[in-house]
Amino acid sequence: MSRRSEAAAYWERSDHALEWARKFIGLGEHAKSVQDSYNAAFYAAKAALAQLNIKSKYHTSVMNRVTSLVRDGPLASGTDDTLAALFALRNDAAYRVARGDWTESEATQSLEMAERFIGEMKSI
Repeated sequence: MSRRSEAAAYWERSDHALEWARKFIGLGEHAKSVQDSYNAAFYAAKAALAQLNIKSKYHTSVMNRVTSLVRDGPLASGTDDTLAALFALRNDAAYRVARGDWTESEATQSLEMAERFIGEMKSI
């Protein structure tokens, strides 16, 4: 797969996950929205990295590569922190059932974080 087609495939996955994050809020499925907000950000990061011909397979390696892009440029300070925060929220939503219900406000905040993150990824 060419670098361009790999990036395009990840952008498509990001768009799809973001669309579902929005839909899940409307359906009252707030934990699922939080999870898909992270997925959208993760795939956007993978797309941006593919455009730069940087390979990263696992969540932590993608986060480390994003941190490098913050440190060395071209990403804005804190972009890596946003991805890490979304990852932590996703893990809570997926695995900490005893945490209780997620609110619409929490899901909306996660979605907004993902949208900002994706905007940063598109800037490169």
